[in-house]
Amino acid sequence: MEVLVLDGGTGHLLKAKGIEQLVPGLAYDQLFLAGTLANIHQPELVKEVHREYVVAGADVLTTNSFACTSYSLSKIGKACQAAELISSAARLAREVADQAGRQVQVAGTLPPLQESYQTHGLPSPDDMQQQYRQIAAALLPHVDLLLCETLATVAEGLAAATVASESGKPWWISWTLEDNLSARLRSGEALEDIEKLGSKRGVISQSIKDVLQSLVDDDLVRQEKIGISNYFWSFPSDTAVKLETDIGKLQQRLEERQAERQRLDTQLEESKVGKEDSGERQELVRQLKQLEERVAQQKAELAKYSDNDPERYEAMREAIHVAKDSSNRWLDNIYTLETWLKRKFEGMKEEVDNLFKESGVNDKLEYLEVES
Repeated sequence: MEVLVLDGGTGHLLKAKGIEQLVPGLAYDQLFLAGTLANIHQPELVKEVHREYVVAGADVLTTNSFACTSYSLSKIGKACQAAELISSAARLAREVADQAGRQVQVAGTLPPLQESYQTHGLPSPDDMQQQYRQIAAALLPHVDLLLCETLATVAEGLAAATVASESGKPWWISWTLEDNLSARLRSGEALEDIEKLGSKRGVISQSIKDVLQSLVDDDLVRQEKIGISNYFWSFPSDTAVKLETDIGKLQQRLEERQAERQRLDTQLEESKVGKEDSGERQELVRQLKQLEERVAQQKAELAKYSDNDPERYEAMREAIHVAKDSSNRWLDNIYTLETWLKRKFEGMKEEVDNLFKESGVNDKLEYLEVES
């Protein structure tokens, strides 16, 4: 399974860099709204954050547009600039990705349309799809994929996935779960409801099971069968243990490769013994080069007489015989066909003769003879 590293919270890094100056007086938990305006008023700061994630190893940059919804921007009177802010966010991420010096993708975010984790009082499914289409339209010219993220309800996910699947681009989707071991969405809906959603958007159920199984096989999540259901989970400590195990394996492989390189270096040095560069060796190299040049000249001279090459002559002679036999065989077929037509259509000899003459068949056609 290919592992892609996503970036972290762009808005959080922007808050740490003093972005609140763009909208003085905001409460701390609303500073992310100032980060949305940075897409227009401080674009270099946004690109700086994206570059930091690239340097840290991120394979996917997420557009700085998580809070660029009409609902959130209306809190600072900027709802009318939503499309402009989203488009600018996508363009900035694209510029950084294209200058990364390696393959880095840009994911356009389709976020919660109101508050994060909100499960009640959401717009109707049609309204949600309409809003997601407006967001996607501003993102699509610049992104490689769409990321439906931090969703809290199945309905919200269905609306985002519907628009994402219409885009023609790859898309990912993620939900946020309750802060307990119930393995349910914030809305209280079961994970089985998400699996049912997959088939509605062209994701067959088996592919979801394949992904889950691959995560289990790679020790990234745990699996437990309780009753008739399978439950999957992962704790931060599990990830740490997995990383430590992987680091240990990689360290062992590195040491093995270093030992192999040391062995090859030793063999190389041993192979040089007795082959030191000397006057005699240089003279032999010079003579070898002269002989190679003479061989090349003789091959070029020989190529001039290739038409008289016995093997080539024999091949041409054989080809002539094959052509002769084919020609005579076709002539046999023509005469056989002519005889059959005259017998089949008695009294129409003249018409048959005219037919063959019009086709180029006349008395001048003769069997070929070639000397052996």
